[in-house]
Amino acid sequence: MHPLVMAFRKGRRVWLLGLALQLLVLLVLAKRYLPKRHKGIRELDWNQFHQQDEACEWLGHFGAAVAYPGANMTKVLLLRGAAAHWPILNAISIPWLLEETLQEHLGTTIISSDSTFRVLDNSTELMRQSGDPWLAAKLPARLELTTIWEFAKRRIHEAKPPYYYPDGEYYLYQGPIPYELVDALPLTSRPLSCLNQALADANTIRLARHDPQPSLLLQLKGETDAWIVPNTQLNLVSPYEEGHLLFRSARVNITHPDLQTFPEAKGLQTQKIRLHPGDFLILPGYTTCQAETVTDSISGFPFVMDLVLYGSGGVPAT
Repeated sequence: MHPLVMAFRKGRRVWLLGLALQLLVLLVLAKRYLPKRHKGIRELDWNQFHQQDEACEWLGHFGAAVAYPGANMTKVLLLRGAAAHWPILNAISIPWLLEETLQEHLGTTIISSDSTFRVLDNSTELMRQSGDPWLAAKLPARLELTTIWEFAKRRIHEAKPPYYYPDGEYYLYQGPIPYELVDALPLTSRPLSCLNQALADANTIRLARHDPQPSLLLQLKGETDAWIVPNTQLNLVSPYEEGHLLFRSARVNITHPDLQTFPEAKGLQTQKIRLHPGDFLILPGYTTCQAETVTDSISGFPFVMDLVLYGSGGVPAT
């Protein structure tokens, strides 16, 4: 073979090898630095929400599914960046609870059954928003009622962490978003008109649960990691049966499943999404969601929920 031909072929092989290495480097960099795409989840930012009819159509499906049982909504919608366009959301913080305009109202209000804020010891992890006497009887003897004012003072002065104690106590505050906040939102129809607040320190976990109707998670302050299991895999998370106190909660911890007890959980297909302030996560009915706060967090939920909370190092209820 002519030396020139051999040199050409050798040079071509070297060139192809170099090109392959460059493509490999680009793929590694893209995987590391480009935003992750969530399979089966439509992700839009706030500008796209205004500009694309598709986003409005998806939210329309969600509203219809909430208002009219049986309406079809099959995909998850992640809408990012709303907080920048809602200035009042940026004002929500623990110090915000101490504003003089709210001090008189909050400082004299004992949180009641429709706005729960309680301390539980490790004899039970269950709290329900209910005034039913039989549920109250199931709460531990150490149950305390307090005010949001006292909660905020403790949080600011860090006299006691407000959510998780080493000896196994738990705090929860969940109540209606103030009317002044709801009035300032451009979307006051369902579900935003019936949001509840959940305040949590970092590393607080909400046990995986589902709802039969479409649901929404709105991140107001801080960051939260949400793990999503599609509704087609509801049976793999082994939800508690109807009538159980933890009805619609999962027996399986979807981030660290016990495969010896729940071998079927090996087939779970979970997706992790980090929610930042102003992010919406809209879930079709029977979609399972487990959330863990990354920082101190305030989230909003469009329905009254039974919450199971356990702090860092804790174990979920069984």
